[in-house]
Amino acid sequence: MRPNAGSPPILEAVRTGGPSTAMTLISTGRAGTARHRRDIAALFHAIADAPHGSRSPGGHWHGELDRHYECALAAHMACIGAERAAKLTAVPGPFAAKVIPQLFPRELPVFVVVWSGLYQRSPRNWDR
Repeated sequence: MRPNAGSPPILEAVRTGGPSTAMTLISTGRAGTARHRRDIAALFHAIADAPHGSRSPGGHWHGELDRHYECALAAHMACIGAERAAKLTAVPGPFAAKVIPQLFPRELPVFVVVWSGLYQRSPRNWDR
């Protein structure tokens, strides 16, 4: 993961925390997004592991960590596909309701089946 001005647009959208820009880039260029899968995954994990509101020690995101998580999550999901995306934890409800149908309009049954199975195994995970 290389934080610099010459980065691919999808990485810059995640770094700046622009959800609408990230979604536009993903929807218009899924193959272009997937091409940067490794960098997106590294950035997603760095953001997911950081405390909310923190600043990036390596300059991987700009300002305080806020909307960056949802941008990184959307890009990461687009790269890994519906089957693996449905198994991710810590997916905010509003994000799931709004973004998942945009990313995977034909694969929504996958989320229903996977989330139902996860809930049946552990009902305490009510967010499923």
